[in-house]
Amino acid sequence: MSVWQYESIQDLLVSCGFTIDQEQGQFSKWHTGWQFISIPFIELQGHTVPTFVAKARRRGWLAEEEGASEESYF
Repeated sequence: MSVWQYESIQDLLVSCGFTIDQEQGQFSKWHTGWQFISIPFIELQGHTVPTFVAKARRRGWLAEEEGASEESYF
């Protein structure tokens, strides 16, 4: 398994295929062709990359196989 390192939550989300939607104030992407995932900017507030990854996994925003690992962040 590859270990990826991210300097910011934004860097992580963009590398996982999310786009930045300034108008709606969210990160968003289509997942598996039918499920739309949106993460409002406010959800990032107060988080470090590792704490956000844990939250995103609990909410189903990030899957294990997307390369995000809590142990490997700056």
